[in-house]
Amino acid sequence: MKSIDLTPTPFFESVLNISFPGFNIDLHNDFDCVGISMIRDELKISLLSRDDSNLEIVLTNAEIVKMNMCFNFNGPLTLDNFYKGRIELKNTLQDFDSQGRCCFYMHFCEDVYLEILAEKVIVNLLE
Repeated sequence: MKSIDLTPTPFFESVLNISFPGFNIDLHNDFDCVGISMIRDELKISLLSRDDSNLEIVLTNAEIVKMNMCFNFNGPLTLDNFYKGRIELKNTLQDFDSQGRCCFYMHFCEDVYLEILAEKVIVNLLE
């Protein structure tokens, strides 16, 4: 399994294109989201490529701050935007919450939106 840590990504920089050693992946054009699950404080986003490569995005010590989901879709979701941003706490924009977690934003083309606080964000390419 190959992994890359997205946690240190600069603020507001898209992470739709990820560079692994020797190759790049495009989460928007080459992968479909086939599952979203949360168990305790670990959120997993499961993606499948058109050539049947499996990928998962794992957010640890995670808390979903906001979620908007429409149930009018049939089939997989397309990740449209994915970036690390700031979060509004006590009427000010903060880089991190009191637990040291940063905020990641995920937007899907099918009117699904997630705002997630997480301590760590890892992308695993499953072989």
